[in-house]
Amino acid sequence: MHALANGWNRFNWLILAAVLAVSGPSAALAQVPTGEAPVAEPRPQATQAAPATQVSPEQALYNRITEMRNLPQVPQGEQLSESPEIREAIEDQLEASLALTREYLEKYPKGEHADEVQIQQLDTLRLLAVVKDETFDEFRARANEILASDASQEVKAAAEFMLVQIQLQEAFTQLRGNQAMTEQQKDAVWRDTVVKQARAYINKYPDSEFSKQFYAILIQNALEQGQFEQARKLLANMKAKFPEEPALDQIQQMIDMAQQQAAATQPGAATQPGATTRPAAPQPTAPEAGQ
Repeated sequence: MHALANGWNRFNWLILAAVLAVSGPSAALAQVPTGEAPVAEPRPQATQAAPATQVSPEQALYNRITEMRNLPQVPQGEQLSESPEIREAIEDQLEASLALTREYLEKYPKGEHADEVQIQQLDTLRLLAVVKDETFDEFRARANEILASDASQEVKAAAEFMLVQIQLQEAFTQLRGNQAMTEQQKDAVWRDTVVKQARAYINKYPDSEFSKQFYAILIQNALEQGQFEQARKLLANMKAKFPEEPALDQIQQMIDMAQQQAAATQPGAATQPGATTRPAAPQPTAPEAGQ
């Protein structure tokens, strides 16, 4: 999964966190991404900035919210748990961000940046639960409220994406602790769970930017099952939906390479001119997403 996922050139930290979650390690929700902050990308600024006196109160508030995206950084090589002062600073900044998003949505519920602010508010709730080591109850309540509202598809897609992320992490943790199943059984169940979630999300939000991540999961799953035509079909669907995605050529190359390597391992392949033997792949310590 990581090979495909790393192909996206427009990662934001929410997508990266989700990829970590569906890839398996339970640490995915135990660490807070550093150096970047929540979700909503600021709109392109005008070439020549307008004088401060011309900035509307709504825009000024939104600018303050965007400033909250750059969270304090944990020193390289350290975990958040090893840096209590930074952890406290992150928590304070997230609380401030949450207060500002609430203020914006109360004052400007149909404002120019309302969608972006709703998404940022949701992910701030999610991150606060992580930092405080609390349940996701408040986040879930707000996400479900959005899904039942007249919010835009963009906001609903983001809300459900975050919900799926948490659901997968919880499912993985529960599965890893199941002593009645063998590791092979756990792997099979985990793969089925992730693939079903990926298909369901794409069906529900086919035009969402987040669907790219789930296409990557399904393509990786097809490759690992030796279903090369299925992988190509999925890539064709992805191209039709997201023709400008920079990673498309890279994924195409990965499919071609995987098929070539599989062909090289067939009986008698080594005797063919130019044939090579594919080295055995190392076994992962945790089941890879989409297998």
